[in-house]
Amino acid sequence: MAEIPKSDTEIFNNLFDNIPIGVYITTPGGEIIKANRALIMMMGYDSFEELAKLNLEDGEPLKHGYSRKNFRELLEKDGEVIGLENAWVKKNGERIFIRENARIIRDGQGNTFYQGTIEDVTERKNLEKSLIEKENRFRTSIENMLDCFAILEPIRNESGAITDFVFEYANQAACRFSNKTPDELVGGSLFENYPALKAAKLFYFYCRVLETSEPFIKDSFLLGNDSEGLNPQYFDIRIVKLASGIAVTWRNVTEKIKAESTLRISESRYRALASNFPNGAVVLFDHDFRYLLAEGQEIENAGFQRDKVEGRSIKETFSQRVCSILMPHYSAALMGESRMFELEGKNGTCYLVYTIPIKGEMNEVVAGMAMFQNVTHMKNIERELKEINSSKDKFFSIISHDLKNPFSSLLGFSEFLASDFEQLSAEEVKTFAHNIHKSAKSVFDLLENLLQWSRLQTGGMEYSPVRFNIRELADDIFNIYEISAVKKKISLNMDIEGIVEVYADKNMIETVLRNLVSNAIKFTRPGGEVTISACSTDSKAMVCVKDTGVGISAEKQKKLFSIGEKLTTPGTDRERGTGLGLIISKEFIEKNHGTLEVQSEPEEGSEFRFTLPGFRREIKLKF
Repeated sequence: MAEIPKSDTEIFNNLFDNIPIGVYITTPGGEIIKANRALIMMMGYDSFEELAKLNLEDGEPLKHGYSRKNFRELLEKDGEVIGLENAWVKKNGERIFIRENARIIRDGQGNTFYQGTIEDVTERKNLEKSLIEKENRFRTSIENMLDCFAILEPIRNESGAITDFVFEYANQAACRFSNKTPDELVGGSLFENYPALKAAKLFYFYCRVLETSEPFIKDSFLLGNDSEGLNPQYFDIRIVKLASGIAVTWRNVTEKIKAESTLRISESRYRALASNFPNGAVVLFDHDFRYLLAEGQEIENAGFQRDKVEGRSIKETFSQRVCSILMPHYSAALMGESRMFELEGKNGTCYLVYTIPIKGEMNEVVAGMAMFQNVTHMKNIERELKEINSSKDKFFSIISHDLKNPFSSLLGFSEFLASDFEQLSAEEVKTFAHNIHKSAKSVFDLLENLLQWSRLQTGGMEYSPVRFNIRELADDIFNIYEISAVKKKISLNMDIEGIVEVYADKNMIETVLRNLVSNAIKFTRPGGEVTISACSTDSKAMVCVKDTGVGISAEKQKKLFSIGEKLTTPGTDRERGTGLGLIISKEFIEKNHGTLEVQSEPEEGSEFRFTLPGFRREIKLKF
């Protein structure tokens, strides 16, 4: 058990040190005589001795928000200071708010001292500041809202019955509605400003909310008729009870109701239009983005649920993604602007959407209309036309690319024959004539293949896979390019053991091999090699064209098969090309249910590998 103090001094000192608020004693000159632990800690000092080094007279140590002179004058005049609030600065520079009480005391010798208490009210001050800021934000929001808002207090007679209401507050919208300034409206009674309301039923609802505490919420509330002396008007009204009065918000929706009535009158006409709209759907929507009408053959494919659209908002009808697309165009229509845009519907359908404003008798926008027209078929035709045009462009490019080498051979043989005819023997002339014939036939065959490819692109050609031996086709290709290889001193090697049979369109595969061998020769230096190899399994065959040429960088490999990244790199003998041969080859291989890929390193040659189906039962497919 703690020891009980034995003297009044001990009791005082114990209370002084342990009281939870700051306590001090100073001289009138500002010297700190005594301070308890709560004050020392509050000001951020470590000991009384450190705090006692300060002098309050110069006003700097504690940085009062008031002068020390004024503080002394208050004490000398009244003998005490109660609840003085100011800001002090702690040792570390932190600003705190304090509440101070002080009085004058004297000792037995008549010396004067100031005794005071300090309470840290920083938290309360910050809370008050936050509440004020929130109140200001709330007041600003209320003041600038589009709806009318007012706070009313009841006026009661001697028996306690409500006879009227007085305006305690009215925002700008309420003042504009009343055609009065805030000073004219606030403080005035309800009936002074709106005498006709005495006979209106709305006054009854004001009183009922106040008496029952049940809110009154009503849309399209009809206020006034001839018997009440008011022009009929419609309002959306909200009434809630406050501590002693009521808060009322209202919005005049008379024009909206009239517009909806106009739309209802014209509804049959719009329904007839919508139901006969070709290959599409038509909807009407109001200013709240709520659907008033939905009709048409494509109503469900466009994303609407038949019989569940009318009366629902756009957010209740569509996903957030579709809403984000439609809302800007709907808003534009309600602002008087017509628009046209595309929208993806169900099952890959595409719609061309027209949004237009619907105007009333006074040229005001009363609603919006959206017409959804299914253009999927048109889009497919457009895409097919683009593909056909692309195929046509590739076709003409292929001609210049694939005819170059055969024509070079043809021109070379004929030029040599023409210039050296007299020096040639009959046997040599026959050989040259035979080679010219072979080159001419090769050109003819190539043109035939290109025409077949063109028909394949346009859907007018049969894809006709047949059983054939890759070795035989490779021999034919080497025969075509033998002269070009001899000219560059390049060896043509065949590495195909046994019979490797495939089931593919032979004309297409011939074009592929021709392109790959031609490229291999073009990019191989004199003394190099070009090798065709092949192997097969039960289900597929792999064919490789490998060279010892300049190779291809990784960056260029990414662009080899892209029509948008056409490469035209010169060969080792400055041979030129269009860069379309590999693109065409890849397309042909894929048409034959195979794959084409490349493996290459700069200066280490290249290897092009493609797969084809192995031999199986012949089936003719038409593309």
